Formats: sequence, C-alpha cells, structure tokens
Amino acid sequence: MFLFAFHFLILLPKFSMTAFTSISFRSQLPSCIYRFREFVCSVACTCPFVKLVFLSGIWFTQIYGNTQALPQSAIMRETRSNGLKACFWKAIMASILLHCCCGPCATYTVKWLREHNFGVTAFWYNPNIHPFMEHQKRLESMQMLAKEMNLPLIIAEGYEMVDYFRAVVGHEGNRCPDCYRLRLSKTAQVAHQMSFDAFTTTLLISPYQNQGLIREVGEKAGKEAGTEFLFQDFREGFRESQQMSRDLGLYRQKYCGCVYSEWERYAKRKITNAQMVES
Repeated sequence: MFLFAFHFLILLPKFSMTAFTSISFRSQLPSCIYRFREFVCSVACTCPFVKLVFLSGIWFTQIYGNTQALPQSAIMRETRSNGLKACFWKAIMASILLHCCCGPCATYTVKWLREHNFGVTAFWYNPNIHPFMEHQKRLESMQMLAKEMNLPLIIAEGYEMVDYFRAVVGHEGNRCPDCYRLRLSKTAQVAHQMSFDAFTTTLLISPYQNQGLIREVGEKAGKEAGTEFLFQDFREGFRESQQMSRDLGLYRQKYCGCVYSEWERYAKRKITNAQMVES
C-alpha cells in the first residue's frame, strides 16, 4: 500500500503526460504543485526503503531527458555522480525541446518551463536571420545564455538561408507563416528523433508575433512528426525577459530577423506582395 501511494504521488505527474492528460494541461498547473512534490521527493529520498526500491531498478526512469528506459547500472552511475535526489528528480521531469529565436526571448521562457518542472533543451535553427553575421551574433548571444543558465543547447548544422528564400518567394508580404513552418517543422522532427516529450518555441513570448498562427503551425508540425507541441502564451514575461537580457549583457537585436523585416524596420515601410512583384 505504501509503495502504491508513493508511486501515485511522485510518479503519476510524469506518466500522466502520455497516459492521462496532455503536456498542455500539465503546463497550466501552478508551480506550487511542483514545489510541493519536490519537498515530498526530498523527504522520501531519506527513507531507506525508498532507496532500495528505486535503486533495485523496479522503476524504469527517464534520466537524461528522453524516453529511453535505462538499465539499473546507468541509474546507479547517475546516483553516485549527482545523488539520489537529483537522479530521482530528473526521472520525473518532462523533457521539452525549446526552439530559440534569440537569447533574450529564451531567458524568461526557460525560467518558466523549469518552474513548471520541464527539463529544457534549447534548439537553434533560424535560417530566417540575415545577414549571416547577424545570425552569428545572435547565435553567440544564445550560447552565452546557455552557459549562464546551464542550458543544454543543440545547434542545427549549416545555415539554410536558401531554403528560407525559396519558401517565401512570391509572397514576401505574407512571409511569416512559411517562416514559422520552416523552423517549427525542423524542431518537431528533431524532438521526435531525440525522443523529447514535447517541443515549443520562444516565439510565443513576443507581442509582435502571431500567437494563433504559431499555435496552428506548431500543432500541425507536431502531428506530422509524431510529437506534441506545447502552446503556452509567454507574453506576460516579455518585459521581464528584456530586463533579464540586460542584466546578463545579451545582444538585443533591433529587427525580427530576415532582410525584409530589416528593410521595414529602418526604411519605415511595409512590404506587400504587390510591391515585390513590381520591383
């Protein structure tokens, strides 16, 4: 009876993501629930009986942020390296791949996800950022943040700028849907290949982005790739993210990313499809 109750209290939130409810529902739970569970975990891990059950390999845990069940030897190594509490806490976290458009937007987003018990891994794939040196400057800022926040960062190989232009050519005035699709589809594919529980994007923190369209594109990309898209409106933390980025000394860009947005920003004009055809 004790073992069943312990499983229910500690492990159910992890298994509920796939068996009982969705990642999206889980993200709505207040952070105090996770703080309470962490307290219970801390107390429970002092119990010799719990240690015996855990280390015996009865529970198939997810230690490294993916869905690969690890053998008992791996659990033992993790426990010796980081302690039982750290190992156990990793086992009940949901892994999420976070597409990052830039360092400043990732600050609050990562903070929020961690407060809601997500094991976050950042993913960099932004062929929409031009010119190349601007792309590199923003990437360096993201790497700086990853180091500061002890955040795992996956950087996609190459700089697929040509793919971006091929996707938006002919409708540059309405380029955002294709830009979202290009980046979120790639993120969904990587999330599925690396067995993350879900994926999301820092684009959802910006008051200048289309939340409904991002959600639509993200959910479709998730279905096609066989993974789940977490929609969460992070805009309430936009001002905080600006302050966090200033405090960390991160590079803060002045335009969205592509050459079209740069033109609109500095020329004070709005690109339309008709204008592009005439030019």
